[in-house]
Amino acid sequence: MLNYPIYAGQANVVCVVNWICNGTNGAQTGRLAGATSIPFVSTDPYIPYANLTNEIVIGWVQETLGNEGINSVQSDIDGQIAAQANPQVINPLPW
Repeated sequence: MLNYPIYAGQANVVCVVNWICNGTNGAQTGRLAGATSIPFVSTDPYIPYANLTNEIVIGWVQETLGNEGINSVQSDIDGQIAAQANPQVINPLPW
């Protein structure tokens, strides 16, 4: 996570979350990494950095990505898994 030391009168305000999302189906796996900017909303209750939990931060990322972004991440991971389950056959060049 990246944070501002001081922002809007608060200390250690998170501004970017780096994340990794993994998926599995049997022996096949998929993985996608990203970074999501987290907007500071002064009307939301401030949570001190020391009180952040994995669930809170994941919630911020999911809220920022929205359903479309979450579906895109899942689709990418599903595609990776499908490619492992059904690999393309590449014929060698004839020469």
